[in-house]
Amino acid sequence: IGADLAGANAAVSHTGAGTLALLGANTYDSGTVVGGGGVLSYTSIADSGSACALGLNNLLDLKNGTYQYSGPTATNSRTFQFSALSGTPVWNVENATTYTTLTLTADFVGGTNGGAAGARTIGLNVNCAADSGSAAILKMLGSIPDITPTNSTTVVAGGASGYPVFNGGVVGLLNENNTFSGAVQVKYARTLQSMSLADVNVPCSIGLGTNPPAGTAPIIIGSTDSMRGGTLAYIGTNDASCDRQLCVEGVNFGGQSGATIVNNSPNNSSVHFSCTQPVIYYAGVLVSNCFFTLGGTANALNTFDLQITNTPLGDAALMVRGSSWRLTAAHSYAGNTLVTGGTLLVSGSLGGNALTNTGGTLGSSAAITRPGSIQS
Repeated sequence: IGADLAGANAAVSHTGAGTLALLGANTYDSGTVVGGGGVLSYTSIADSGSACALGLNNLLDLKNGTYQYSGPTATNSRTFQFSALSGTPVWNVENATTYTTLTLTADFVGGTNGGAAGARTIGLNVNCAADSGSAAILKMLGSIPDITPTNSTTVVAGGASGYPVFNGGVVGLLNENNTFSGAVQVKYARTLQSMSLADVNVPCSIGLGTNPPAGTAPIIIGSTDSMRGGTLAYIGTNDASCDRQLCVEGVNFGGQSGATIVNNSPNNSSVHFSCTQPVIYYAGVLVSNCFFTLGGTANALNTFDLQITNTPLGDAALMVRGSSWRLTAAHSYAGNTLVTGGTLLVSGSLGGNALTNTGGTLGSSAAITRPGSIQS
């Protein structure tokens, strides 16, 4: 609809499947609702009271479907409300325009009805033009709670099913007091930026982590519908410790999943992943091979206590490519270990047959013995 929509006590409600595109400088004043599982595409957004594709009202009601932004870089303070008419709704908030940044400053809120009891998912999706091209950025400054007391909520950062699976695209969880109790997941080769990390049941950018989906963990990298994994990037300004377990999801047709964790703290703050359990490989759709990468730009000594084992169907391998990482566990992965940048410190033991250093630093407080080779 390219015409300007106006009217006192008037609202726009998209209750069917398919896509409704709002293109005008609209001034209807009684709100916007998406409730039929379809997509509402809008080309402009402004703070409440100002004309834009979504009218004047502050509240954007999402009952089932997708709010998809397709305009230039923008910041707005309108409130997304997540509710349901019945059943298990789909909730997606997307920036579909490459080369742009959409910043949401208001808290997400739950409606009076979350639908049927059970877990819920909020998708924060971004588009990407190509592996080498600029991608969309979606920044969430407001807080994200559970939608209702009976609907624990998982936040998924990635691309919607209609988007290409390219490397790139950033979702930033920048509020340090999120209280959603499900997991946080990054998939489709996107990057999830987190301003803070904390132990389970402590509010932080990645929520509480107390009620992850069955068979997973509070932090999930990868997905069951993509061969590529994702990146969890710490961008906070304080040293952080996080005892949450990590789960890797993958595909069941021989693909390889990648799980990347980086510390990009601008203050060179350190990160400690203090869970001492093995990484979980999701059993619903088994991971074939898995490549773990630790890196970052922070000049900090980080610690990784999780144990990396082989996947149920194949080998795992490890690469360090930036920052400094101390590994404390007795790893049993069968793939190689590669250091291309940064520093790898070992106080536990490495897996695999070969350790290759092509541009980083290797240190150890324990003997490093490999049945294969050590190359530098």
